[in-house]
Amino acid sequence: MFCACPPCTLLDFDHCERTAQVGRMRPVTVPLPRGAPSRIAQIASLEEWAALLKPGWVVGVRVASDELRIEGPVWLRLIDSEAFEMPEDMVHSSDTIPAGWIVVRGRWYEQVQLRPRGYRLQKGESRLILVDTMIRRPGIHFNGGAPGKAPRETKSGLQILHEDRYNLLNESK
Repeated sequence: MFCACPPCTLLDFDHCERTAQVGRMRPVTVPLPRGAPSRIAQIASLEEWAALLKPGWVVGVRVASDELRIEGPVWLRLIDSEAFEMPEDMVHSSDTIPAGWIVVRGRWYEQVQLRPRGYRLQKGESRLILVDTMIRRPGIHFNGGAPGKAPRETKSGLQILHEDRYNLLNESK
């Protein structure tokens, strides 16, 4: 039963005004449903995040506002290398990457299905991406996969991303 007295609405259950009617509130731990993505905290430090990145990881990348119409605010990428610092200034895919910036090699996923969210890994060579453009949240994986491991190949090449995992990425900073 839920009490709507002023202290309870502020989550101050110790000062409930209706304890006689509704009883004492007690905290309980509710496990996540099987297969639900865990709520892993976002990593704040860029260097800490870069040290975690491994080949086979799937990461989310925020996109520029002029590209939102293509696939939405978050695009997915498969990491193909460990993170490294650029040894010198470099122009790569029309972007200038300054020396000292941390980058990884990776390939984009293309969203080919809206509901459920279906992605296909784009063919071609790996491209550099700045680590600071990534959403720093580990454990992103497609249905049937595992965090930190390369997604399993399906016959169609289509990977399904659970809507909760996408929403978790979208809520991240």
